Amino acid sequence: MSHFQFIFAFTVLVLTGTLTFAYHHLKSDLTSETTTTAQAQKKGAKSPIRYQRASFSPTPSPSNRTLSNRAETTQVKLTAPMTRHLQKAELATVNTIVEKINRDAQSKLNKLTGTYQLSPSQQEEILPYIVAHHKQAHPALLVGGRSIPSVNPGASLDDSIYPILTPDQQSILSEKALDDDAWWKDVIDQLDSDLDQAIESGEMVPAPEVEAEEDLVVAPPSNEAAAADGTSSSHASGNLFDLLGQ
Repeated sequence: MSHFQFIFAFTVLVLTGTLTFAYHHLKSDLTSETTTTAQAQKKGAKSPIRYQRASFSPTPSPSNRTLSNRAETTQVKLTAPMTRHLQKAELATVNTIVEKINRDAQSKLNKLTGTYQLSPSQQEEILPYIVAHHKQAHPALLVGGRSIPSVNPGASLDDSIYPILTPDQQSILSEKALDDDAWWKDVIDQLDSDLDQAIESGEMVPAPEVEAEEDLVVAPPSNEAAAADGTSSSHASGNLFDLLGQ
């Protein structure tokens, strides 16, 4: 073997040994690091988090609170002392009448709101007047905990709500009143014309005028007749005035 071949073989042997040693050393380091990391993860692992259902009371949304507040301010009721003396059947009748007043008033309020575009504050202010003008109205009725207002005899609902409306809304109300008057005038004029034509054609014969007798006395209707007609001397039969005794 020549001197050159000996040096080459020795170099290859040293290089192979060095690479083998480096490989095994790197593999050992990687294995040790992996084991250490796994142990650290195992020691540092946390137990599963347990969630406990929290008990809470739901907070009403703004819309629900608005509806609730509106129901309270628009509810038609009777003062409690007025119904304490009533029997069960009478109380049921009173509740039925009050519920009907409530439905009628809400329906009328919705129509007025659509016609005049009433604001919420106007609705709250007008509703008691609607109840006060109801045919079954009673002074003991409450609207949203407030007594209903008194209305002047012969005054209409339009008369009562007119001051509550804005100038634009008042103009709409006035125009509507004029249209209603004009409509009724046309109806009456048409009826008069139809009646005159029927008399002229002989389809109808005018009734003879009866002279009033001086000694004729008209007796007032009896209670039985008034009851049969659905009215009484002061209020309709079965209404709140009769049931509440006031």
